[in-house]
Amino acid sequence: MRAVAYAFVLVPLCILYCIVGVVTLVSLVIFAIHYMANSFIYSLLTPTIQSTAARVKENFCIPRRKLVAFKIDKDSPNGIKLRDISSGACSTYEGTDLRGILQHATYDEGAGEHFFPGDALACFESSHSERLFYGHNDTLYPVQHLKLSGYAALFLHRALSVLHREYSRVIVLKTDFIVGGSHADEVIFEGSAPSRGMRRLRLFVPDVETRDTKDMNPIRVALLSPRVVPYDSKSLFLRRYVALIVASISKYERIIPALLWDIYKNAEQLTYITAHKRGILSDPDAEFLSRIVGFAQNTVCDSQFQCDRTARSACDGYISLLLGLSQSEEAMFRPMTERGRLWLISEFIRSDRFQSAVTALALASVGHSLNTGVTFKDRIMANMPYLCRQIPGLCEAVYAMVKIATNGAYEQGSLSNLVLYRARRANRELSVLPNVDAELAFEGMSGEAEIQRFESLVNSAMSALLTDMRGNTTDTEHAFIRGLARNVLRSSRSADIIATLTICNIQRLRTDTTLLLDAVSTDIVAGDMIAEYVLEEAQHDPEIASGAVLKLANRQKCEIFCDAETCIYPGGIRCERARSASGTLLQSPVIAAVVESTATGLVREAY
Repeated sequence: MRAVAYAFVLVPLCILYCIVGVVTLVSLVIFAIHYMANSFIYSLLTPTIQSTAARVKENFCIPRRKLVAFKIDKDSPNGIKLRDISSGACSTYEGTDLRGILQHATYDEGAGEHFFPGDALACFESSHSERLFYGHNDTLYPVQHLKLSGYAALFLHRALSVLHREYSRVIVLKTDFIVGGSHADEVIFEGSAPSRGMRRLRLFVPDVETRDTKDMNPIRVALLSPRVVPYDSKSLFLRRYVALIVASISKYERIIPALLWDIYKNAEQLTYITAHKRGILSDPDAEFLSRIVGFAQNTVCDSQFQCDRTARSACDGYISLLLGLSQSEEAMFRPMTERGRLWLISEFIRSDRFQSAVTALALASVGHSLNTGVTFKDRIMANMPYLCRQIPGLCEAVYAMVKIATNGAYEQGSLSNLVLYRARRANRELSVLPNVDAELAFEGMSGEAEIQRFESLVNSAMSALLTDMRGNTTDTEHAFIRGLARNVLRSSRSADIIATLTICNIQRLRTDTTLLLDAVSTDIVAGDMIAEYVLEEAQHDPEIASGAVLKLANRQKCEIFCDAETCIYPGGIRCERARSASGTLLQSPVIAAVVESTATGLVREAY
């Protein structure tokens, strides 16, 4: 009986345990499947969610004026006078030797004191302690960078009231740049080589909204860009800009009005560059440009000066073109549109001036890369001007010909067999190229029809170039060139067609202009060629004037320098003495009080 009783108790329990076990197992399986499904879906959706969040942040960030703030150390709220550094009364600060700062200041012989010029940003870093200093008028302030959020920049007077409770004084650098997007709050500090223990810093804003920032035409963007105006090397664009001015004077015995207006509108930036960045131009070019800026300021202010909006738009167009033919950085430009690419190929086929100028620019780029020790083909190609890289086959042909000139032999694999075959047929003087028979050249083509199409496109392009229509193109000829360019672009052999034209053109240039394939001579010739093309053709081209050919990207990395305003929030402490335009110090207590009041008001109205 007892066994039966145990059976009646244990059997249901066993059944219950089995049911619970099965349910638990099924639940675990369902949970595992659910977990794996969720993980899979999450892995798929995470990039989309992150990109969407970034896009929302980018697009819905309120555009605002860029401000850079520094808090002044509490130990030195009034800063350190340069006269005290010079006399030795206070030549160090917390172990940092400050005497190296004086080399960056200007000495006023009349007053017998040093001061920082108002047209140059004076921000320094100790090469030993990495401590920051900011110079203003006759005072050096030990500072720390403050990262202002977007809302602080929008409501500066309130933000400074909050900051004042924590810091004794604040320096605010107010720029004219409008910023937005995820990098709006960032500032990039880049230093020059240290000298006497101090490194001068350059300040950059990574994403300036050029469409929203006032007066940001192509030349202004170029002058503010570290890519165009480097710190430690010559500026290729500025050299060609000077060549364009010289060519205008040579051709018309004057500077064309649109270019003169361009110089006038950017006189402050050009003056700063010629005064403080003389290393980017040769001394004669810098002196010439400085004199031209003064001439432009006098001429444009004359009531008889005239320059209409159409001419100014055309100037913006060909300055953008000049940038595209000087700079290699894709980030500076908007992606090429189909319309722009069609114009580029059409112009390359139509205009002897344009093809020769572009080819010479590419030759100069390769020569410069080789002279500076760049040997990898990919790096050499990447260093070529942006617009040159948009023409299929051009860079490959130029690279091959320069390597032949420098090495005395053809570099295997530089060109396709089709280009080698067609180029030697077009110009029998190209004996430096390997001899390729027709069977090997046309290997891979589907049949006679494809071969005929290729031959027809090459012959038509060469014929159009030899005709050299230039500015006298009729509507019929224009339509023919556009159609030919469209067919070249659509062809799977477009790079081979352009490479063939380029090789023949290089050979002709070497014969007609005694062009040498070295960086120096080719660069001079290239600058003259592009200037001639701009004056003869580009300034009259409606496609260039409309911006259809090439536009600069909206967001640009720009340097903060002469047009930034320094404001010091006093916080109840007397503002430092200001320097007048004549270079004298305003020492009157009454004037000092007015200066302090004005500085405070400027900060509160910073936005």
